[in-house]
Amino acid sequence: MSVDLILDTNILIMADGNQSSQASIDCQLACIALIESVKNGDARLVLDNQDFVLNEYKQNFRASGQINGEFLIWLLSSIYDQRFFALIESPSNVNVLDHFPSTDDFGAFDPSDRKWIALACAYAEQNDGYIAEIMQAADSKWCNFCKAFVDHGILCTFLCGLCAEQALCD
Repeated sequence: MSVDLILDTNILIMADGNQSSQASIDCQLACIALIESVKNGDARLVLDNQDFVLNEYKQNFRASGQINGEFLIWLLSSIYDQRFFALIESPSNVNVLDHFPSTDDFGAFDPSDRKWIALACAYAEQNDGYIAEIMQAADSKWCNFCKAFVDHGILCTFLCGLCAEQALCD
């Protein structure tokens, strides 16, 4: 059985060769390899039935032939194939973002990134505590929350940058 992963948008941005200081060639190659593992069925991408993830990807990527554009085309053409996707089902009266931990541990967490944490928590609730790993490229703002991730059973892996180099969330 393949592992289920949540891919933060920055994985796809880094795969396209983002010019930030943390976007080394090693980082870019690691992100590309991760994307390919999802597309090959070695890992499944976690999505939600309210389309928070899909809309995030659509807002940030265009089907322009770049890696993230190619990924978006692949995602849209394969979206109902359970070999590639794990779908989190939330009833229409429950917003998937309601799964974000209501604790001071995450009080200062970037509101635009809360969907990833909420999705991981919703996944665990719907899969008997099994954890979908959040894959993060190099958003150093997340480094400050490693203890909170561990305390709340959230698995976050950094592929690049300061958090990865210092193994802050391992």
